[in-house]
Amino acid sequence: MRRDCAYLFPLISILLLLPALSYGQAWSNILASSRAIDWSRAGLPATFPDGETTPNPWTPPARTQCGPTLSPSGGDDSTQILNAFNGSGSFSSCTPPYIVLLGAGDFQVTNWVRLGGANTRNNITLRGSGPMSTTLTVSASVGLQAGSCCNGGGAGALTSAASNYTRGQTSFLLQNVSGTPFIGAIAQFVQCDNGFTNSSPGQPLGSCTGSASDPLTVFHCSDAICAMSGNADSTRQQEKQTVRITSVTNTGPSSWTVTVSPGLYLGDWTYNQGATLYWGNNASYTSVGIGIEDMTILPGDSGNAVTIGNGGYASWMKGVREMSFNNNPIFLISNCSHCLAANNYWFANDPTHISSGLTSIAQQGTSSDSLLLNNITQFGLFMDDGCCHQERCSLTTTAGIRAAVETVIKPPYLSTPSARISCCGRATRSAASTTMILTPPIIWRRISATISTVPTLLTIWG
Repeated sequence: MRRDCAYLFPLISILLLLPALSYGQAWSNILASSRAIDWSRAGLPATFPDGETTPNPWTPPARTQCGPTLSPSGGDDSTQILNAFNGSGSFSSCTPPYIVLLGAGDFQVTNWVRLGGANTRNNITLRGSGPMSTTLTVSASVGLQAGSCCNGGGAGALTSAASNYTRGQTSFLLQNVSGTPFIGAIAQFVQCDNGFTNSSPGQPLGSCTGSASDPLTVFHCSDAICAMSGNADSTRQQEKQTVRITSVTNTGPSSWTVTVSPGLYLGDWTYNQGATLYWGNNASYTSVGIGIEDMTILPGDSGNAVTIGNGGYASWMKGVREMSFNNNPIFLISNCSHCLAANNYWFANDPTHISSGLTSIAQQGTSSDSLLLNNITQFGLFMDDGCCHQERCSLTTTAGIRAAVETVIKPPYLSTPSARISCCGRATRSAASTTMILTPPIIWRRISATISTVPTLLTIWG
């Protein structure tokens, strides 16, 4: 059922006038509790696995510089950055957590820089001397990533025990487990869409059979009736939640009891829909506490996105100016739990080619409890790939940054006839108008609105 967006604007006006509405505000008296999400945990965790603490979810832990300030070498600088993270040479006395500081100048990266996990030590920040002083120029054939993916991993089907499906549940009984779950793993719950069932009951989720059926509560759907662009996801597996495994106990052949954080956000997980827990890495590949801050990053044109996550936890990009032409996207939060992107500026397209269409600026994939706050985007598409259920998203077309998670879409984005925005759902793009269609998976099945050149504010609180 199509729902017009006009009724939202009186509500939004009220929200803007209420200072009590701040970060993590619940949907009290607005949504039924069964449909609402507790967003107070979105963003960086209060305590990191190494004991570091944060004052709030959008402020990284306090760290100090260790080792010398790096200077551009005149050639490829990827080796000196990786050596600083691995404690080599003049960084041999450094023990995480600490900051690797880049001085002024243009650093060249012509080989992959993958930070954390199997590649370097965790809990280290790569910090520039400011976006107007430090530049990291990355060749199109390589990239900069906070995280490591993918090696090893496994999966287990949730048993039919009723306790596995209680909202808020943190301990789960798994059966027919492949691989070995481990403490610290970033894992995802996944199940078939509404109306579909697991083709192999009791086994880790494979194919889904059936047809889409709206339960009239929260409708997880990837058929053409939900994907407004007509591109249905053939897997029919749109409901996902990313968690961190905190304890594991082997209870028999191919059976494990696994505890995760946070617990299930929604109460619609079922055995028949093949609820399964996946983890994509082995223990050495999990990245934790990697920060990228205070610099300009220039990825190569049509190159690779700067990535936070890749099986990571509590990592962030903050205070970064990133500019690149025709990458798709230029920034990616992927397979990440409790990650942060704050106070960044993303410029994603060559303005001389803007009429031919917009490339993606930022994208989220299979992540949960991550926070995008106070970022500015220009000349591009800010979107999500539809798999970030339990993410907190919002968009705004005005210069005012106010709510917990707003991203500025600056003109001339609004003047382009092929504009498209997607946040926590699917979107469509029309060559004839600036119609925006959002389908957040948590709150509304469909929202339709028309963007004009008049600054407006649209905030999706779910």
